[in-house]
Amino acid sequence: MLGRKASLTRASYTDFVTHVGSRVPRAMLDSHVDDAVRRIAAAQSRYGARFGVAWSGGKDSIAVTAIAEMAGVSVGVQACADPSLEYQSFVDWCDKHRPSYVRTDYPGMTPAWLRKNPRLVFPSRFKDSARIHTLYNGMKWTAQRALIDSENLAFIVTGRRTIDSNFCGTGGVSTARGKYVSVSPLYDWSHELVFALIHYHGLALPPVYDTEHGFAHGARPWPLTSLDEVLERQPDIYARWKPEIDHALAQGIQP
Repeated sequence: MLGRKASLTRASYTDFVTHVGSRVPRAMLDSHVDDAVRRIAAAQSRYGARFGVAWSGGKDSIAVTAIAEMAGVSVGVQACADPSLEYQSFVDWCDKHRPSYVRTDYPGMTPAWLRKNPRLVFPSRFKDSARIHTLYNGMKWTAQRALIDSENLAFIVTGRRTIDSNFCGTGGVSTARGKYVSVSPLYDWSHELVFALIHYHGLALPPVYDTEHGFAHGARPWPLTSLDEVLERQPDIYARWKPEIDHALAQGIQP
């Protein structure tokens, strides 16, 4: 087993995909794919036919979007930080690989937000990093709710999975504020199944997964990764944002 996301490395992923045929046979994957499509169909029967998908450019969203397309999705949203707070290689990759029906939304993570919230920069330094990431996830929900409202959707499909400690509701279905329904058809999938789907279906992954910490951090804006990753992936970010980054780091490790 590949274990939790925080323990994933490029080496462990490469080893797995090299032997994916013997570790996850195609028939096994296809059975799980069929189940995931049926989960979306069940949500349609319960809540309504029209649904969208949350696409982030990360591995889970890439996998779940493939499932959603099998179920007939035609609308989606990517919640983005301001481009200056994203890695340029990721922005370029998204512009090339984002499904044509997925719109981009910018729910509030801007340079002004960064300067106002130094404790949200490189949050793995802090003991309450989970709470900080919850705030970021709230921004993504803002974009998803806007899509649901503007497109009159019955629910939105997400790539959340319980193995990464994401809240997925009962049977992969959760309701926020008594109105917004999210369906996570891969909620009980292992990393192996996600990677097997990406492998067998020939899906592309963004360049973040070619870095040492890519699987642990995923497709996050650079303020939510680490200084080490910034210096590895795009060192000019530090040159451009040095005052803000140094100020954030000077906050120290807080309880």
